[in-house]
Amino acid sequence: MVKPEIKILVIENSLRCFRYGAAGLIPLFGIPFVIMAIRCRYRVWLNSYKFWNPAIFHVKAGFILAWLGGLINVAVLGSMLLALCKLVVWSYE
Repeated sequence: MVKPEIKILVIENSLRCFRYGAAGLIPLFGIPFVIMAIRCRYRVWLNSYKFWNPAIFHVKAGFILAWLGGLINVAVLGSMLLALCKLVVWSYE
């Protein structure tokens, strides 16, 4: 039998994963939230294998939002780096 404290912890981490994943969609400022959402998903995965998690939708949605936010952040950082490189090259011509 699983302790109620662990069930509460899993549900709280599930909801936290969704919030962090949604906040991870903010370009540049969302990078720490992406990392925290992935960590929360890992914690839920470790603790919820013994029982049914009623907030599993929040974990899945938060994880998808976190990866989408990570891709957006990589794209924004890459475009900023490309613009900076073009600016440096143009300044030497």
